[in-house]
Amino acid sequence: MEKVERGEFDYVKIRMTSGKNHFPDKYGGVSGGGVWIPIRFAENPEGTILKPMTSLVLSGVAYFQIEEEPNYKTLVLHGPKSIYERVIQQVQREFGTYGAA
Repeated sequence: MEKVERGEFDYVKIRMTSGKNHFPDKYGGVSGGGVWIPIRFAENPEGTILKPMTSLVLSGVAYFQIEEEPNYKTLVLHGPKSIYERVIQQVQREFGTYGAA
């Protein structure tokens, strides 16, 4: 995984298997799709799960793929900064702040 910042946006590059082990040959069509990370809650300091509760955090949005070598593709994602800072700011500019007086 590689993280790159350009201006006010961040991008994350992840290398994905393609064309083998039931993975698709290409990832075309996933643009705009979310990349989620499962987060476990209710663990003690030793890491033992006290309650089997999982939450998901949106950590990226697929942007495009790069074909660099056989059986692997690099997916470029808009990263968390782009999602949680830039998108929220843009929505607020376009539609106003929810709950503002």
